[in-house]
Amino acid sequence: MRLLALALVAGCNIPVVHFTGGGDGGDDIDGATVDAGPPGSYVWLRSLSQVQTQTITAGASGIMTPGYLYSTANLDGTNLLTSAGNADQIIAGFAEADGANLFAVRHGNVGSEFGLLGLVASNGLELVSGVTEGDKMIDLGLGPVSGGGTPVEDGYIGTYANGVADWVQRIVGPGSDKFLGMARGPGSTIYGAGWFEQSPTFNGATLTSVGGRDIIVARFSLFGGAVDLMKQYGGTGRDEVSGGGIA
Repeated sequence: MRLLALALVAGCNIPVVHFTGGGDGGDDIDGATVDAGPPGSYVWLRSLSQVQTQTITAGASGIMTPGYLYSTANLDGTNLLTSAGNADQIIAGFAEADGANLFAVRHGNVGSEFGLLGLVASNGLELVSGVTEGDKMIDLGLGPVSGGGTPVEDGYIGTYANGVADWVQRIVGPGSDKFLGMARGPGSTIYGAGWFEQSPTFNGATLTSVGGRDIIVARFSLFGGAVDLMKQYGGTGRDEVSGGGIA
């Protein structure tokens, strides 16, 4: 059994740190809740059975982590979520003070949906990006849609409110396409960055890579997901991006 933990680390003159980690069933951290203690100790620790997460981010109402689950996930022994296919996207929120599970929402169909990155916008919306796999039906929270048509990764980025989908934009094509970076933009905008292969469709247009992979940077409206800026960068080699930020 794969267990992923969420924890806070606190201490005198040490910033509070949120992090995710992992362990196998039998590790001494599994299922543990640890009280505050000396500097650098756990304030709390939560284990999420059958869930994998990569990022964690803080917001006004607590902390949020996107991820994906296999089989049946167990959050605090009460919130049981069962995947519809191989892997399903999960978005979960926790109280910062004690780690109590505030919400946990699963999205999925018979295909695979992987939540990979997350941010919290200034208005509290959850920003999530990830990938889907395969040519089977998928569901990212807005109803079932067809997968990319080939057994490769297609990227997506969208906003959610307590795990409920507001909008989702996908980049879909015959090659591997991903959004691997997000950042809050000016006003009510967000940026997504990633890379694509061959000739995927994005925002109603077909992109064509110059080389093996080209970089894509797009700016979205936080409300509705409209794209008002899109840039492509690349040469004859492989060009990739795996992060993002606003200076």
